[in-house]
Amino acid sequence: GETGGTVDILLDCTPGGPPVISVRDDGLGLPPGMDPRSDGNAGLAIVRAIAAQLGAELSVTVDKGTRTQLVLPDGFCADTVPDQA
Repeated sequence: GETGGTVDILLDCTPGGPPVISVRDDGLGLPPGMDPRSDGNAGLAIVRAIAAQLGAELSVTVDKGTRTQLVLPDGFCADTVPDQA
């Protein structure tokens, strides 16, 4: 198989917006017709379980790779990111 590629992971705690964890890669994406909300491998099952445990909204989009986002409940960043003031 082909090697290489990029994976970006971001925690966005911008004040006034919802806290979001994004994971994006530049791979092949998901197989056609696959529903990431119910189908998939163990990795997607783990992501769905984490989303449920955190009370997060899960979205998966495919465009030149795969982007998975967890929109977290309000207050998540207040408990995890030190105050910068």
